[in-house]
Amino acid sequence: MSKRIILIILDLSFLILALWISLGFKPVTLCEYLQRYYIAILIFIILWVSISLLFKKYSPEGNRYILLVKRVLLSHLFALAMAITLMYLLRHLEFSRLVVFGTILFATALNLLMYALWYL
Repeated sequence: MSKRIILIILDLSFLILALWISLGFKPVTLCEYLQRYYIAILIFIILWVSISLLFKKYSPEGNRYILLVKRVLLSHLFALAMAITLMYLLRHLEFSRLVVFGTILFATALNLLMYALWYL
């Protein structure tokens, strides 16, 4: 399996883990949340991977950790901006902002930790 596919699978795993952690602050289970918002979550996942590919987050060539940190931070900020814009434009404001911000925050921390270990 290629390095890029492994990184995408890890990133998606981190995203689901981050969602689960964020939902720990809400009085709802992951299953209940997925049933209610599965379409929005699928759109967010597609958006997340597309933006990550656009910012070359899954291409850790060379020995440039700082460049990769910039890619991760920029892609996650852009994903956050897109998610907020879509929430506003689609008037889907009952979608928890705590979950959106928390998911992206925890996913960012997990990604930075993964790449730090990658470059050790």
